[in-house]
Amino acid sequence: MLEACRWLDGAGHREEIARWLVRPDYIGIDKNVIAARLGENIASATPRVLPVRFFEHGKVNYPSAYEGAWFLTQFERWGMIDARKDYADIAAQVNQTALYRKAAAGVGVAVPDERAAQTFIDGKVWASDTPLAAYVEGFGVRR
Repeated sequence: MLEACRWLDGAGHREEIARWLVRPDYIGIDKNVIAARLGENIASATPRVLPVRFFEHGKVNYPSAYEGAWFLTQFERWGMIDARKDYADIAAQVNQTALYRKAAAGVGVAVPDERAAQTFIDGKVWASDTPLAAYVEGFGVRR
């Protein structure tokens, strides 16, 4: 998977994958719709703008445990699971970072550092040390 994603982010490959995806036996939609999302030019100065990234030197695919814990807060927020205090432990078991590191080393992919914090489009900040209950309760919209 890492090698495929590295290939997708390589020069010229996004147009090729767009041609594959427009086929009826795959997605079968207009090539312009797909091409607009994939884009050939990835501007590193604008990381929150299209096009979609598949690899970005291994950063995209890294199964970050702290990001996994964030997903669990969202499942709680929307009433999909009951509140728990062990989201970080659950995410660490599910995300298998040791297995990822081994696979990445086997294909020469550098493993990114865990990010200290991430600011989302709504201005909320999530970090590995964010208090879970306060984070979930801080959303005005939830189930």
